[in-house]
Amino acid sequence: MTKLGREYWQEAHDTGKIEGIEEGRDEERLRVVENCLRKGMDLDSIVSCTGLTPEEVRELQDRISITT
Repeated sequence: MTKLGREYWQEAHDTGKIEGIEEGRDEERLRVVENCLRKGMDLDSIVSCTGLTPEEVRELQDRISITT
């Protein structure tokens, strides 16, 4: 593999790794919010515990179709 090819491969690998980490974090946030909602936690408590904004929690709530 040429130097340029290795550099391109490394950049693509690093980008994919970063995207995978971000996707994992998003999935974990969704899981935590879902668990909090299923336990009956109110919006303010979820925001306080997760560091997410109320809008982000509502968005996740809409994605998992749980009402409080």
